[in-house]
Amino acid sequence: MNTPAAEDAHLDFETTSACDLKKAGVAVYAQHPTTRVLCFSWRIGDGTVYGWLAGDAMPRELMTHVANGGRVVAQNAAFERVMWNVTLPRQVSEALPYMRIGQQSCTMARAKALNLPGGLDNMAKALGTGYQKDMEGHKLMMKLARPRKRFADGTFTWWDRDTGGGHLLDRELEYCKQDVRVESDVDALLPDLSPAEQGLWEFDQEINEKGILFDMPLVRRAILLVAYAKDKANVEISRLTGGAVRKVTEAEKIKTWLNSRGVTCDSLAKGVMPDIEALAKSLGDDTALEVLAVRESASKTSTAKFSKMLECAGVDGRIRFMFAYHGASTGRWAGRLVQPQNFPRFDDENPQQRQAVYWLIDLLLSPRSIEEVHDCMDVVYGEVLPWLSKMLRSTIIAAPGHKLVGGDFSNIEGRVNAWLAGEHWKLKAFAAYDAKQGPDLYKLTYAKSFGIEVDAVTKDQRQIGKVQELASGYQGGVGAYISMAKQYKIELADLARRVFEGSDPVKWVSVQERFPQAVDKCGLPLFEWTALKLLVTSWRSAHPHIVQSWWNYQDAALSAVDSPGQPFDVANMSDGAASAGRVRYLSDGNFLYCCLPGGRVISYAHPYIKQSTVTRIRKDGTEYEAPVTELRFWGEDSTTRKWQSQSLYGGLLCENISQAVSRDIMVDSMYRVRGAGYPVTGTVHDEIITEPASSFGSREHFESLMEAVPAWAGGLPVSVSTWESQRYVK
Repeated sequence: MNTPAAEDAHLDFETTSACDLKKAGVAVYAQHPTTRVLCFSWRIGDGTVYGWLAGDAMPRELMTHVANGGRVVAQNAAFERVMWNVTLPRQVSEALPYMRIGQQSCTMARAKALNLPGGLDNMAKALGTGYQKDMEGHKLMMKLARPRKRFADGTFTWWDRDTGGGHLLDRELEYCKQDVRVESDVDALLPDLSPAEQGLWEFDQEINEKGILFDMPLVRRAILLVAYAKDKANVEISRLTGGAVRKVTEAEKIKTWLNSRGVTCDSLAKGVMPDIEALAKSLGDDTALEVLAVRESASKTSTAKFSKMLECAGVDGRIRFMFAYHGASTGRWAGRLVQPQNFPRFDDENPQQRQAVYWLIDLLLSPRSIEEVHDCMDVVYGEVLPWLSKMLRSTIIAAPGHKLVGGDFSNIEGRVNAWLAGEHWKLKAFAAYDAKQGPDLYKLTYAKSFGIEVDAVTKDQRQIGKVQELASGYQGGVGAYISMAKQYKIELADLARRVFEGSDPVKWVSVQERFPQAVDKCGLPLFEWTALKLLVTSWRSAHPHIVQSWWNYQDAALSAVDSPGQPFDVANMSDGAASAGRVRYLSDGNFLYCCLPGGRVISYAHPYIKQSTVTRIRKDGTEYEAPVTELRFWGEDSTTRKWQSQSLYGGLLCENISQAVSRDIMVDSMYRVRGAGYPVTGTVHDEIITEPASSFGSREHFESLMEAVPAWAGGLPVSVSTWESQRYVK
């Protein structure tokens, strides 16, 4: 439990605007001419909760507190800070003291650091606070946050300014006051961020306030080209279907048309498209394949990001607050607004991609008409929309007099996983490859898995090795391989054939014999299941220490939950000795804590052990009940956002630790490059993006800064791929 300082202030704003906060982001929202503060509530320490309505005099006590640098606690503190510094000054006659990032404490950030819900409602429920969020008042707040009516001439009427508006505002203020009471309770229950994490949150806020510059002339032209290409796609799909389908967005009509031709389907979701395409191919229906191709190309949601950029960019072309601190439970950032984490990357093995995108940029920035741009691209490179999607990263540019310098950690999770587990052959392989004295790791993985010389690994077999690496490291089984095959558009039948051709017949048969007892068949035929199961077992045979680490993580976590207050080190897989605290678990009964090598802690709320039984099948076909000990915790579901019980097994613990340590390695580098003069403007997965002056530094200097590892990560081989350009080209 945190003990709030008596002088801490709690602050909460309620606003209204014709601008959509969630769509445009807080920076654009705050500057929008229609955005107004309706009311705010505040308190100092555990004192009276006060309210302010538009038109009231500013409270002296609160202004003095902010002016003196007093700490201000708020939920999603960036919003309160921006409202105070940008929007509120337009409405009051007094000169407001500037609220600094460093004087804020964010309850959302503190909750996320504990792997608790970030939203105040679910956060309060998870913590069991005395005050709970006023959900009826929340409905009124959502109503008042938008205009009552929009007119064609661009004018509005507002709920708070109509007859009876005063009554609504009184109720709104009571809702706002309740939020401050809830936030005060939350503040009392949540520990502060550690000094290191508070400093990182402040660093994050500086990055978000600076924002990233986008090439808005290019973006505007791209929007026109997207519209033109989609119109052309609509014409084409109408032609192919004889008018049965007139727009690529008419999913129901497309399904009806496909079913009428024997290409049976009840969904056009991305995950089932490979199966539909395979069926059309087996039927020899080239027209159906063309329709599916047109639909897939024109339905790319990524091209909608160009319009999103226009909506979120400030007058200076920079988009701000795109990165969410501790967006993932491991501490990694999550994307917001245009979400650069989702921008497609160039395929390094296909140099044509980069060439095509650069040409498309030149065409769009030329005086050519949109129709001419479309036709030029279509003639030389084919469908335009996929190239527009590939161009998304290149819309990020450096300001005049500056350049972009970035670096991406190479397979950092795989390296960290091997380092933690003591998989020494793999660490040596990484180091040899980095020194250009060893083979490609995907080739080496296949060679180790299938017992052949690495020089004999073919291009197809290397692709199998890549799938193995991506699917297997965190206890992934047959299901993980199915997901990976869909992601990389690999047909399972073709993959199975290639695995069969490269396998030892004796091993193939020994795996095949397990099929009747298998619980992970996933509806697969025997041949395909055997191939995937062989990939699973062969990778695990080649990585015994990583496999053992899954059980060691699980054993230590289970022991910690079973014995609250007692720390448990994770065994070192390479020599059987204790890991000297490299990874350690401890439970206080309310949380399970995992202490990472760098000293940071990741958490799991309300852990408990569940005993149950499952039905197994013996080789003779008879069933039996087997006992199962399962570690569970409470967390927010990543899809539904519901607070619910979840399983915590060895592979997931391994994944969480590997990702968290990778994040800590990157954070260490972020501070290092900033200290050396490279201003950080963003982070995408394992990549750091900076915007120094044009004459400053070099790729080589930047690479040396990123590849230096902290003392606690001794022995971890790190490799960084760096770049320097006026555009984001990685």
